[in-house]
Amino acid sequence: MNNRLSKKIRKKALQILVEWVQLQVPEEEARKINVTNVIKFMPPDTHLYAGHKIILSAYSYRWIIKKIKNLIKEKNININNILLKDIKEYTEKRTIKRNRYVGNIL
Repeated sequence: MNNRLSKKIRKKALQILVEWVQLQVPEEEARKINVTNVIKFMPPDTHLYAGHKIILSAYSYRWIIKKIKNLIKEKNININNILLKDIKEYTEKRTIKRNRYVGNIL
């Protein structure tokens, strides 16, 4: 992945993060959140320990970057067309697929 594409992905991740945080807070607080200060509204913990592994917290900045990269790679979607709902749908499908797989093992 080249630097130009990485820069676009990081900018898009900030836009999506702003959109998601604005949905989580009251409307008067949502007006205060923008691309320059969205990181201040996020919890400081970006990773969590689960199942003897350290994984990214859902809807953290790095998690959104990872999901955007996955969407580009697997579905060949243009960065400009990726929305929060695309990430939610992709995550839900992956969770359902994983749960079916785990259910078959048990």
